[in-house]
Amino acid sequence: MHGRAKVIILVLIVFTYIMTNFSFGNAAEEEIKVNIKDKIPYLVNGYEAEDLEIPEKLFNIISPEEILMRVYKKNDKEINLAIVISDSRDDLHAPEVCYRLQGFEFGPEESEIISNGCEISKIMTRREDKAYVFHFWYTDMKKVYKNRFEFLKNISIDKLLNKNRKKYALVIVFTDGANIEDLKSYSEEINNKVISE
Repeated sequence: MHGRAKVIILVLIVFTYIMTNFSFGNAAEEEIKVNIKDKIPYLVNGYEAEDLEIPEKLFNIISPEEILMRVYKKNDKEINLAIVISDSRDDLHAPEVCYRLQGFEFGPEESEIISNGCEISKIMTRREDKAYVFHFWYTDMKKVYKNRFEFLKNISIDKLLNKNRKKYALVIVFTDGANIEDLKSYSEEINNKVISE
C-alpha cells in the first residue's frame, strides 16, 4: 500500500506539471495592457515620487512587459516602490532574489494585514547596519497573493480551468525601519491603485 501511495503522488505531480506548462484549451488569450505608470500617481499619502532609472542589466535577467521603479519622499522619509508586470511567472520572484545582491540581509517572512483583510508579506531586513521593512505581494490585477506559492497555485488552477490568460504583477515596497506605519498605509494605497480597473 505504501508503494501505491507513492505512485499516485507521482502521477499527480506529473499531471500538475503538464497542466501548468501546456495549454490544451481553445480559450482566447485576453490581451491586457496595464499601463502601470498611469495607474500609480506621483503623490501618495503626502509622499511625492521621483522615477528611478531601470538598470539595463535587469532585462538580461527578466523580460517583463512593464516595470515601474520610484522613490517617494516626504520630508526626510523615503518609501521605495517597484512593480513588475508580466504574463510570465518566471519574471516574478520574491524580493530576496534581487535585493540580496544590493546588500540586504533578509529575516523570516511574516504576514501583514492591510486594508479589508488583504494579506501581504512583510520581511524585516538590514543593510549596512540599518533596519528596513519590505512589503511585497503578487497579484493577477484583481486578487492579491501574499507569497509565490499562492500565486503559482492560482496560475495552475486557472490553466486547469482553461481561463483566459491575465497579466500578473509583483509589488515591492520598502522603507527604513522607523517608518513602518507610513509603509502600511502606503502599501494599502498602492494595492488599491494596482487592482483597480
